[in-house]
Amino acid sequence: MIFFAAPAKLRIDRRHSSSRTPCAASCPIILDPSIAGIVNRSGKTDMKLRNPSTWMWGEALEMLERADRLHRQFFQPGDVQGWEPPVDIFETEHGLTLFIALPGVTSDQLAIVIDNDALIIRGRRMIPAICRNAKIRQLEIPYGRFERQIELPSGQFEVGPRTLQDGCLVLTLNKL
Repeated sequence: MIFFAAPAKLRIDRRHSSSRTPCAASCPIILDPSIAGIVNRSGKTDMKLRNPSTWMWGEALEMLERADRLHRQFFQPGDVQGWEPPVDIFETEHGLTLFIALPGVTSDQLAIVIDNDALIIRGRRMIPAICRNAKIRQLEIPYGRFERQIELPSGQFEVGPRTLQDGCLVLTLNKL
């Protein structure tokens, strides 16, 4: 719970109380907003929030930093790799089964290649058509190009059956 406090300029209107003790219920307490701080749970006043223009400026700078981070994340020059989807890999005596989290990606947006001793999964996740003309309020799901390179254990593998199921690409690599 947050309380407002004004340690220096607290004024009690005594017209509604006796001269000895002010009535807390009926006497208005007038706070000078220029010196009011925020009292946290430990009872200490957070002095950095005393002036509204100070915390508003801090919020604005924080939002600009967040926008700059997003801009650098999505618009890096020469970056063809993009983002990396998370992968779970399970090994059996017959081969490997991989679960790659790719919600919103269709099979025609994927390329799967075995190159030397690595499996490479490339593709693109597009922003849904309904959202293309919308104002972005929050963007946490990565869109655009992605590539994931997974080192394979020693041995020969061939790409077996693959399915898109519950937002995951389920890929089987058979041992030869």
